[in-house]
Amino acid sequence: MKKILFTIGLIILVCFISGIIGGIIKSSKKHPLRSNETFECNVMTNYRADGAIIKYIKPKLIAKNERLEVGVGLQTNSSDYYLTFIVRCLKEVSTPGDLTIQYNSNLSDTFKLYHAEKSYKDGSDVYLAVYYLTANDAKNLKNNKIRYISFKDGDTLNAMTAYANQDVLNRAYSCLQ
Repeated sequence: MKKILFTIGLIILVCFISGIIGGIIKSSKKHPLRSNETFECNVMTNYRADGAIIKYIKPKLIAKNERLEVGVGLQTNSSDYYLTFIVRCLKEVSTPGDLTIQYNSNLSDTFKLYHAEKSYKDGSDVYLAVYYLTANDAKNLKNNKIRYISFKDGDTLNAMTAYANQDVLNRAYSCLQ
């Protein structure tokens, strides 16, 4: 039942993906990554017909290199939390797999891919990947900043240093509680 409810929520989230991706692309074109950007607790809410309430924070850009730009966000259906990962491909990349985040405390978590979709926006392939969070994952997100983020696409390991919005997940978690 939870999977069905989440899938419905994911479909609704995909409806917003064009706007989210557009925001990431626009912000990366306007200015280089900055680590001192302000964070607004702008919780988006979707009240579904089945009574479920989906709350989410739009993904924020955290890192980029010559091949890709990545952003992370958080969503909840009031009982479970999910990490939302967006990858804008500046050069060819295949669907993201499992995701690893190393925190400033040297702890790390590896998240198993729950769902991924490919889209196309402003001349680039864009992937939306969703990862289920355990209670321990949520605790780590709440108490730490992102230092590094890595994921595999095919045989390529993409590892990036988070240069901006390193605290986006712990702030988003606080906003969603």
